[in-house]
Amino acid sequence: MRKIRNHFVAASLFIVTAMGASCDKTVVAPTSQPAVILDVFTSTYLLADIVRSIGGDAVRVDWVLDLGDSINDFSPTDEQRQRMLTADMIVLDGVRRYEHWAAPRVGQPGVDRLAVSIENLPFARTAPPNGLLQLDPVAVIELSNKIAERLSDTVRDTDTRQAELFRTNGQAFAQRVKQVLTDNPNNLFGRGVVVVLDDTYAPLFDRFGVRSVRVDADPLRLSNDDIRKIMRTAKDNAAKVLVVGFDTPPGTLVSIAQRTQLRVETLDPLGFANYAGHDTYIDVLKYNLDQLRRATNAAQ
Repeated sequence: MRKIRNHFVAASLFIVTAMGASCDKTVVAPTSQPAVILDVFTSTYLLADIVRSIGGDAVRVDWVLDLGDSINDFSPTDEQRQRMLTADMIVLDGVRRYEHWAAPRVGQPGVDRLAVSIENLPFARTAPPNGLLQLDPVAVIELSNKIAERLSDTVRDTDTRQAELFRTNGQAFAQRVKQVLTDNPNNLFGRGVVVVLDDTYAPLFDRFGVRSVRVDADPLRLSNDDIRKIMRTAKDNAAKVLVVGFDTPPGTLVSIAQRTQLRVETLDPLGFANYAGHDTYIDVLKYNLDQLRRATNAAQ
């Protein structure tokens, strides 16, 4: 497994990683072998879990980014690039957003039938121009239907039973996401403004009507000037809460709160295998919505 960045020191994650994480970023669902097993390459762990939920034991899913990794400056290794080149299917958030590194492969003739990108779905026409689209549950509902369709089309000629199962699983997964939406209507979220340090969560905020103001800064390297900008922005917008990533070390969270005099809440952008509460898309969605309710209500 590619080593997680040294500054990611959340103790619980290190313990779980040492005890249970696989040596490579691959999910293989157990049970009986289907007629064909499809290799699927995804950019993030959350996308990998969505594919696994739909493909079951008929897919072998690879991913390259999870909790602690930077989506902004990622560049695949030769081995990771080869896995992408040989996959039966590629699932991405969007090459025009964070995944420019995948553009050479996705742009090749004939690859359109293999690739599924959230930014190319009809939903994306009205989505914010920045941020991880996979954080928006409505986008994921549309994505799950497309993944099921592509998987089904791939095996229809060789295994009609499996083709139908993909569609059934896709519908079931979409229904689970819809239930989370039903349990979290927009009126549960406060109308307070939150401060953010990048646009990663823009699609999630947009879906639930959350207003954010941005200060470009790295939460792990906040200078005194950054702190002044954050405090000034918070004051100008009557904001009381700063939102940062879940992979921010606990000690850093305390320091940020003390230096900015703001309440600090975390959101999870990527999820992590074998880390309870963050190891499935549904769990990460529930966590993020719980946190977003806390943040927006505290920000009022």
